[in-house]
Amino acid sequence: MFDTDLFLDMIVALFALLNPLVAVPVFLGLTSGYTAPQRQRTAAVASLTTLIALVIAALIGDQILLLFGIHVPSFQIAGGLIVLTIALGMLKGEPEEDEDAKEAVKHKDGKPGKSIAVYPLAIPLLAGPGAFVTTIVFSSRVETVGDFVTLTAAIAVVVLVLWLAMAFSTTAARFLNKTAINIGTKVLGILLAAVSVEMILAGIDDHFIPLLTAKLGN
Repeated sequence: MFDTDLFLDMIVALFALLNPLVAVPVFLGLTSGYTAPQRQRTAAVASLTTLIALVIAALIGDQILLLFGIHVPSFQIAGGLIVLTIALGMLKGEPEEDEDAKEAVKHKDGKPGKSIAVYPLAIPLLAGPGAFVTTIVFSSRVETVGDFVTLTAAIAVVVLVLWLAMAFSTTAARFLNKTAINIGTKVLGILLAAVSVEMILAGIDDHFIPLLTAKLGN
């Protein structure tokens, strides 16, 4: 059965983390000198790579935690703190360009024949640590095939928006000045902060509340 709450929570979190508003100037910087068809192909490959990477993270997230002996509630709390840090960074002053993005643009050799779609654009600039942590945290809520379909659908929707932003980046750049990006990023930061708090509270509820109940019962 389709889980609307999971779908909406995942969309809000991923949209804020992938942030198409910031992705547009980064994409334009990395593809300077590219022809329109080359830009379209780069946008498509980067989006597809991001989609596949996050779906794989959702699929094997629980197995990764089991492999390292990490309890889901502990990861929820840790992941929530990481995402909260990212959200606070988005809310603090004007959004600074990602250091990896600046380095990637700085060292770009300007040769359109050398694809930057998979690295560094898709990973780690788009699907970065925050996106992977968030996906794994949300994958812990997957209990049925319907839940997994819900999670995958949410990832697909956000990646679709990301692809549209990059595919039409030249047009979008006309409307996305620094002020617009700043305002949009702050709004997304607030939403992301709310999602991160929910992660932390869910982890506390799943871990500490049962322990407290057990102690009170004794």
